[in-house]
Amino acid sequence: MSPELAARDAAWLPARPIRVAPEPNLPRDHHPLPRAVAEPPHILAIGRLEPQKDMALALRTFAVLRAQRPARLTILGDGPDRARLEALSRRLGIAQDVAMPGFVGDVAQRLSHAACLLMTSRYEGFPAVPVEALAADVPVVATDCSPVLRGLIATPLHGEVVADRHPALLAAALGRAIALPPISDGVRPANATPYSSPTAARRYLDIFDEAITLHPLRCK
Repeated sequence: MSPELAARDAAWLPARPIRVAPEPNLPRDHHPLPRAVAEPPHILAIGRLEPQKDMALALRTFAVLRAQRPARLTILGDGPDRARLEALSRRLGIAQDVAMPGFVGDVAQRLSHAACLLMTSRYEGFPAVPVEALAADVPVVATDCSPVLRGLIATPLHGEVVADRHPALLAAALGRAIALPPISDGVRPANATPYSSPTAARRYLDIFDEAITLHPLRCK
């Protein structure tokens, strides 16, 4: 699904040809909304409320940032950790600046007002949400939970991948991302372009054509 995953898995398939077909995360008619970044800066975290996504780390990271400057955090998604996360936000003293509306249908609208996407997963395969954020020209701060992220978040203008899962380090990266210009002149969206549905479909067809050329069908 990405060059980074192909490189990771090459050791499992020695001497086998590997072809990359991008994950089709963006629909054919994808048109991001114009950005209108809110004040104070609004940070989004999107994912199921369960241990893999580690939204507790997102709350602790936000608590560090909030102690330094005004900001708001919205966590989109739901799951079994909701009550525990709500209690944690109260203990951290940030509940008044944290919203957890559950599953919503207006993610594009919310991205258009976001200063940054925060991703705190423990592990991921191919995470789709950073692609959606970059396509909307929103920088991403993420834990080092997938090799895909190093390719997506390629420069400081795209955001940062933070190797150490420490709230203070993630909060510092968030502060730098918030300070980025809200419009990147196409730099951030360009990294999401390979993952549009038409591009991915064309690549799948090319791979099928190549496979048939290498191993023609035999009719009996």
